[in-house]
Amino acid sequence: MALLLHQGFVEFWFDCGSGTGRVRSEETIVLNQWNSITIYRHRWDAWLVLNQGNRVQGRSKGLFSRITFREPVYLGGFGNITGLDKKLPVGNGFTGCIRKFVANDHDYNFQPAAVTPGDVTRGFDIQECVTDRCSRYPCQHGGKCLPSDDGAICLCPLGFGGDLCEMRLDLQIIIKPLLEDGLLLYSGHHDYGDYISLCLNMGYVEFTFDLGSGPATVSQLHVCPSSCPETGPRGNMGIGFRPGFGPQNSDPADEC
Repeated sequence: MALLLHQGFVEFWFDCGSGTGRVRSEETIVLNQWNSITIYRHRWDAWLVLNQGNRVQGRSKGLFSRITFREPVYLGGFGNITGLDKKLPVGNGFTGCIRKFVANDHDYNFQPAAVTPGDVTRGFDIQECVTDRCSRYPCQHGGKCLPSDDGAICLCPLGFGGDLCEMRLDLQIIIKPLLEDGLLLYSGHHDYGDYISLCLNMGYVEFTFDLGSGPATVSQLHVCPSSCPETGPRGNMGIGFRPGFGPQNSDPADEC
């Protein structure tokens, strides 16, 4: 018994001992997406359904109707079985990801058999499915998942941050400066990468951010000169982010 991909179609081959039967899907597999394959066999007959499409039926040859399985089931390859390239139309293993395998109502666990309740006895040349890494990173607020060597990261839209873009980035700060220059806030890498900063430059409040393609600066608020009354110069400012828009300053209120 074998399940394989041949020229984009799903084929189920089985032999009860007196001749090979083959069932082939009507539609081709969809690349780079998850596909569901359902197979049912009873004696000489077999049915195959691909992605909830039409059911295709096939029948094996001869009089024998039973198949006895004494060998392990190999997923994605031939294992140590030789000569299959003479029986089947393909000679290489499966390239892609297998997320679920159920046979006779048993949902197999892809953990090693030494780890309860794992069902895998051994494997070779198996890697983590890159296309499935994003299923563990549900990015929020329109964030896009990007697989990486360490798993995956969420690319957050402007105005959101956090591992899953779950945090809204709003800043509000009240200051009483004594000089017209100075760094108020900085968050980001020390040498490279995305960052945000808030500073005073010649009396103006400047908000600078870099999303990976170069820094951008917004300068709108001018604080009071040092000649203010003894209460000192103060500034009340707010910085808000909105998806699809640049950072915006709230209406400043200079008090001297």
